Amino acid sequence: MWIYPEAPAQTQVDLVHAGEASGFAEHPQKPKKQPEKEAPSAGISGIPKKNIWQNRTGTALFAGYIAGLLIAGLIVSRVDGRLSDYVRYYAECVVKIHRSGDGILIFSVRYLSAFLQFSLALLSGLCAFGKPIIYMLALLKGAGAGLFTAALYSAYQFKGLLLYAALFCIADAVLLYVFLGFSQSCAVHAGKLASICFSEKAGEMPTLTAQKLVSKYLISCVAVMLPIAITALLAVLFLRP
Repeated sequence: MWIYPEAPAQTQVDLVHAGEASGFAEHPQKPKKQPEKEAPSAGISGIPKKNIWQNRTGTALFAGYIAGLLIAGLIVSRVDGRLSDYVRYYAECVVKIHRSGDGILIFSVRYLSAFLQFSLALLSGLCAFGKPIIYMLALLKGAGAGLFTAALYSAYQFKGLLLYAALFCIADAVLLYVFLGFSQSCAVHAGKLASICFSEKAGEMPTLTAQKLVSKYLISCVAVMLPIAITALLAVLFLRP
């Protein structure tokens, strides 16, 4: 009786490998990894930059500025008595400074006003109760611009409006854009502080965003120097008596 020897183990392993190479054996497919979604980039407030809340904040600040312009026009045109006298006195002082012919004085007064506005906005942005104050600053800024325009009109009539449009409109628009942009960041930061302080889920204080807010404050204070210098130069050239 013949006994056939069994194939060695190595030969069986080789046959299995040959079958896999020829395609008879199926490899289990590995699940594909889904690409991870990128987190939205955070702005100065620690929330996404393209957030509807930020857009509403900027719109509300601009609406406050427009409301200040309208209030100033109503005060100049319809309010009588001691309040109207104070308002007209303030407007006359502003026009007198711009007609003095002293460029350094005009630059100093306008830059000091802008510096105080930015500083108040920064302090309000670092406070949990500061958001209403920032809206009030936008309102007061609009009222100041309205009083200055009304004073030019009362001093030069229709020529005063043309002077404002030709000499101050572009520079004031740049100042307004920088101020509203910075105030928007401050308002969002103040709102985030309020939500952290008064929310049931306490979180960490946004120290990093506060540092960014201070950096933006310094950049804004430097950026407004150029339009203010242009305004002072134009006032010296065209409003000198």
